[in-house]
Amino acid sequence: MNIVYKGIEFPFRIKDSIKQRRIKLIKDTYKFYSENPDKVSVKREKYDKISCYYKSPDGNKCAVGRFIPDDEYSFHFENEYASNLLSKFNVHLQKLGSTFLNRLQKLHDDGFGNGENLEQSYKLLLEQYK
Repeated sequence: MNIVYKGIEFPFRIKDSIKQRRIKLIKDTYKFYSENPDKVSVKREKYDKISCYYKSPDGNKCAVGRFIPDDEYSFHFENEYASNLLSKFNVHLQKLGSTFLNRLQKLHDDGFGNGENLEQSYKLLLEQYK
């Protein structure tokens, strides 16, 4: 059974190692946004600029934001790297490490936000943690 925290189901189990958790989260992120491209939490602005959100104004959430319960979210999170917010995240995210969360966020922002080299970005990230 996967971990459920405040109604949010994580794609891994308590007994999974950190390595297994990271791999499962990468795969889950890719699958989730590939199947639900309308759930990507980005806003396209002038001059091809893209703004990414932990939680966008329309309620969509980014790769890390999906696992932050609404009562733990703050608008102060926006425009911050995951590594700067690690102490504010729940223990299940904290255990994954700030570098990993930044890289997962980059997959969301660059891969799904821009749609460029998505498959390549996914495979590279997965390879880094195998």
